[in-house]
Amino acid sequence: MTAARAEEFELDNKIDKFGHSVGKINGMIRTAFPTLNLCLYVWMGNTFDVGFSIIMMDYFNRIFNSYNFFPHFLNWMSDRWPYEELATKIMNVPDMQNNILKVQDHKEYSVQMKGDYSWGFVAKDKLKKIDEAIDLKGMDFKIKKGEFVCVVGPVGSGKTSLLNAIAGNMLYLNPEVMKNHSGKDKTQEELVEAAQAFADAKVTDAPIKVCGSIAFAEQKSWIENKTIKETILFG
Repeated sequence: MTAARAEEFELDNKIDKFGHSVGKINGMIRTAFPTLNLCLYVWMGNTFDVGFSIIMMDYFNRIFNSYNFFPHFLNWMSDRWPYEELATKIMNVPDMQNNILKVQDHKEYSVQMKGDYSWGFVAKDKLKKIDEAIDLKGMDFKIKKGEFVCVVGPVGSGKTSLLNAIAGNMLYLNPEVMKNHSGKDKTQEELVEAAQAFADAKVTDAPIKVCGSIAFAEQKSWIENKTIKETILFG
């Protein structure tokens, strides 16, 4: 998780640096082009008057209004290419499995969870072994009804992944399928086949059991102009 976040931050930094560079070059051109033209005009022995100045200002404004599209186009393309490639890879990831999440009415426990989980391994170019793609390993816990549980840890430690896994949004790594694919170097084509094998594997005993319904709140807070109590009760 930490490596994935670092890679995404690095990509965002490169895009930001490229955008700043294009902006600086655009500013230099906007200053240098009219200055050079006017200097050349004066050097050739011409003189200024009010009419000429108004015409030149209108001329340069028309040029730069059309030219302004070009740096925006470059910034748009720099944003589009890497994320389009990432989105294409994600779209090629097989659908999540069925029957990994079971909603039941249990007298003692509200949440029961076990097994290994992954965000997938098809879209990870540097990955060679499926074992390296396990984001949540060895989950085995139960939460009793009425318990108040807090999950704490540093950024990238898997807190959000745990909640997503409980909601059934992560890939459950079936132990039977892992026996056939773990510990071996694989090509991208073989990783795609392995991902499909996990997606197609039949699950007889759901690894995630939840009593009742699930409410998933985003990390972005919704703060209203109310008291702390009223804000918390709002959700």
